Amino acid sequence: MKQAVVFYSRDGSTKVFAQAIADKFDADVYELKEVTPIKGFMSAAWGAMSGKRSELTNDFADDMVDYDKIYAGTPVWGGKAVPAVNMFFDKAQIEGKQIVFFTVQGGKTNGKPISGAKRMVKDIEAKGAKTASAVSFTGGSKKKPASKQSANEQVKARL
Repeated sequence: MKQAVVFYSRDGSTKVFAQAIADKFDADVYELKEVTPIKGFMSAAWGAMSGKRSELTNDFADDMVDYDKIYAGTPVWGGKAVPAVNMFFDKAQIEGKQIVFFTVQGGKTNGKPISGAKRMVKDIEAKGAKTASAVSFTGGSKKKPASKQSANEQVKARL
């Protein structure tokens, strides 16, 4: 089974978890980067809550054709996926693929998907994904991203 990890990371924690997942499953890694990064917490949260899409330097849609399983990493802002991840799923052909959302937030989690991730799963299933699920991880903060050790431990325990 060919696997990919696609993620957006504003402050670094989601990137640490993306690499931990890629290492565990020998998956290829794709980082979504915005042409014009969103500045400020309120703008970021409003963009996510309103379902905004970001212009990306590369949406990697064509690269996803050969993958069976995609791990999609996103911070959750205002209960929704970030605009960069919204754009990725607008472009990528996901019919018949397994999708696993992973969210990273500052507050402690038990691994169960937060309400925003549950909505993302429903949206992806509606677009034709074979299966969709979600898991949450406890990350760091803007000043101190999650540690590699913490990410590896949580990925081992939850995936």
